[in-house]
Amino acid sequence: MIEKGHLYDLDAERALLACLMLNKDAISRAIEIVKPGDFYDDRHRIIYNTILRVYERGEPADPVVLKNELEKEGVLEKIGGLSYLSEVYDTPTAVPANVEQYAEIIRERAMLRELLNASEKISRMCAERPGEIDDILDQAEKLIFRIKQERLKGTILSIRDILMEKYKEITALEEEEPVSPELMTQFRSLDELLGGLYASNFIIVAGRPSAGKSAFVMNLAENIAESRKVPVLIFSLEMSAEEVCLRMWGSRARVSPHRIRTKKLSQQEMVRLTQAASELSELPIYIDETPKLPLLELKAKARRMKSQRNIGLIIVDYLQLIEAPKAETRQLEVALVSRELKSLARELEIPVIAVSQLSRAAEQRGDPRPRLSDLRESGALEQDADVVLFIYKHPKAPEKKEKETDVIITTVEVAKHRTGPTGKINLAFLKSFVKFQNLAPEEEAEYGEQEAVEEGEE
Repeated sequence: MIEKGHLYDLDAERALLACLMLNKDAISRAIEIVKPGDFYDDRHRIIYNTILRVYERGEPADPVVLKNELEKEGVLEKIGGLSYLSEVYDTPTAVPANVEQYAEIIRERAMLRELLNASEKISRMCAERPGEIDDILDQAEKLIFRIKQERLKGTILSIRDILMEKYKEITALEEEEPVSPELMTQFRSLDELLGGLYASNFIIVAGRPSAGKSAFVMNLAENIAESRKVPVLIFSLEMSAEEVCLRMWGSRARVSPHRIRTKKLSQQEMVRLTQAASELSELPIYIDETPKLPLLELKAKARRMKSQRNIGLIIVDYLQLIEAPKAETRQLEVALVSRELKSLARELEIPVIAVSQLSRAAEQRGDPRPRLSDLRESGALEQDADVVLFIYKHPKAPEKKEKETDVIITTVEVAKHRTGPTGKINLAFLKSFVKFQNLAPEEEAEYGEQEAVEEGEE
């Protein structure tokens, strides 16, 4: 049983408040960690709220200003009057350099209380509704998720920060410090076929290794973030955030990521990289590079980013690398991941794109065109997805050389479209630059226009 005294630390609360009154800069550091509701003592909660109000107005949070503000709000006596405010201000253990430590102690104690409250609610549900196990599990998960997401830190990196760091390495220079619901991919024929990516849709992008599926979804992220200024969250379970960033940078500048890494760059390439870095760093793209990311943590991070950054698109690369709760078979684990990603899209009301592998069945058939049954490890992917896109090399298009890169005519097949037509469109894949682009009109005529089949389903 948890001792009540372990659920709060009044000394830490007083020390933090004293530091905030002593040092205005300490307030901005505390705000990132502790919320008013984290204070156990009601008096301290009132004082902290008042400090935040005067801080927002740009005023110092000293005892005189706080006293006047508390009097104005009619709560000075509720906190113990000026004598208690002065007592807090004179806390002998308060050291402004330790603000983060005090705030962390307060937050951790608050989380213990939240967990205890959640456990009591779960206990009551178990006692009162013993026959509703699935619903109880769902409610319990939501209670714990809500607490856990407040605790998550790190691993989500701004593409701007990554680019600036890499740019400094290459140049050795110091840097000074109402909308329609669909998101257009900017691939002309694909947008005509799909009508864009819609809120709450779960989209599978599948292909065999080296087909370009990761490059394709990264191009989508860049296109959507740029055209609509929609924040995009990428869960990159296979590549590091730096590698994703270098791919996007090279794609935009039309410079091989390998040449960026080795720093073997021509003057012309440096000019293009400079321009591309300036453009790309302004895009609201966020990358989580956690390998073997647990499913529960992915959902919690997505919820937090929706709340903090109002993300409008999630990309998971790739689905089979998500760490799912253990099940009897791998197929059941993948089915659970698929179901939860679909549920996440509906909950956050944004599209969720998941990259998936295909089985070798197509190769064994001697036909490069995949089928829905080729989705690897789970038929649930086909069932849960609103849209399934297959990516493969056009069967009749030879690989050709164009300046510095190999150009591969690639087919993107809409194999499933829950509310619209299916069909095929073709794009040019610039392999060295990991970039997809629209075909020229004469190339579209040569390799075939999109094939649409009205096959929507409810």
